[in-house]
Amino acid sequence: MRLKQITKLLFIVLLVSGSSSCNDNSSEYSTSELSGDAQIYSFKIAAKPYTAIDTVNYPALLTTGFAINQFSKLIYNPDSLPYRTTLKKCAVTLGYASSGIGKVELIYPKDSIVDWNTSDSIDFSTYLYPKFRITPLNGKDPKEYTVKILVHQEDPDTLIWKEKTVTNYPASFNKQKTILVGDSIFYTFTTGADNKVYLSKAKKPERTETPLVYETKQAVSKLNASTLILESVTFFNGKFYAVDDSKQGYAADSDGIAWSDDGISGNLTNIAGALPTTDVTTDSLLVITEKEGKYYFAKTSDLKKLVFRTEEQYEVSMDFPLSEYSSATNFDRNNLNNCILAITGGKNTSGFYNNLTWSIKTTSDNVLQIARNQANNVFAAKSGISTFLYDKYLYALTGNKLYKTASYGYKWGAAPNKEILDAGIPEASGQSVITDSKNHIWIFGGIPDAGTAPIQKVWTGRINRLRPKL
Repeated sequence: MRLKQITKLLFIVLLVSGSSSCNDNSSEYSTSELSGDAQIYSFKIAAKPYTAIDTVNYPALLTTGFAINQFSKLIYNPDSLPYRTTLKKCAVTLGYASSGIGKVELIYPKDSIVDWNTSDSIDFSTYLYPKFRITPLNGKDPKEYTVKILVHQEDPDTLIWKEKTVTNYPASFNKQKTILVGDSIFYTFTTGADNKVYLSKAKKPERTETPLVYETKQAVSKLNASTLILESVTFFNGKFYAVDDSKQGYAADSDGIAWSDDGISGNLTNIAGALPTTDVTTDSLLVITEKEGKYYFAKTSDLKKLVFRTEEQYEVSMDFPLSEYSSATNFDRNNLNNCILAITGGKNTSGFYNNLTWSIKTTSDNVLQIARNQANNVFAAKSGISTFLYDKYLYALTGNKLYKTASYGYKWGAAPNKEILDAGIPEASGQSVITDSKNHIWIFGGIPDAGTAPIQKVWTGRINRLRPKL
């Protein structure tokens, strides 16, 4: 009887132990759900070049970044591939979540669907905008992405010109000079047969297709058209300045209408231009003065106080221009060596035109450095040469042709064929050429080579690659 009780107790213990053991084993297993992530997180493309153009353009594929819009399921390159890039069979690399995906299918135009093994190349020349259908591991809710490869449709180095639609352009004038103030308002000064100087203002349009609309012109005070040296009109530190042929200087507030000679020097031959430094507060105007038949440079902030270096007044050399020159100032607040005032063309002290360029800058100890370029026969010595800074080059417009230099005039060369003027721009001289913050070149007016009536038109141009990125 006792043996039966022991046997029964042992059976119960083994049964409980076995149940406990089964429970422990079952706790080691769990059921995990398969991933439902079907997003593409990265996209890369590569191709083997077949032609000479491919050899030049295809290296850009290695550095081209692709954006993925997860909302619209669009894959594209924000920075377009180089002009004339033609894609053929390309290797494509897709990036997914670490959990992986179920399968990838290619959807070609007309809904032809094939499985893609991720190693087969894709023919972009046949299928312009292929789609990728990504099925996640759980097989539910696949996503379809469209691939759009963007290529520049215009040569990025071509200078494209357009005639600007202009309303109320100032009429009945002999000459004009236009200045852009604050990258927002054009001030066009004109001289008339009535010996008056007029000012017309126009707000710079925000959009290329918007017309340039001038306000009604106004006669300015104090200045006389018969004596004003028009190229001397300058905007500097919030004010306008000018000189007439009696060597009198004038100043006006930013409205440009009310001019005055109160306290202004009466010994000014001309205003050369703005002399830059790395500190905006120490910029100055460089002016030319005359004393006992000799000409000297001086610096000034307001045409009232002229600053000379007592140990060496800067005498102007015989071949330096005194009038009808064109000046351009390069401001570089990080590098004093690139703070340069460049003077090109004009009449020298003997009354002869020249085709030289002078580079003027100031050193850290406030000494002027003046250097003349080599004798230059690239363009003729004549009146009406216009210079401007653009795309890190100094350009000259003369004889309806553009010339450029990377050395502020030391060595000029003809601009490439991609940068020629539009055939519709008439041959002229004395144009006002201005560049703005959106890399537009503006050409205002000029005197035509055939005829005397001034040109009352405006053109804008821009190199394609310098279009602002939106």
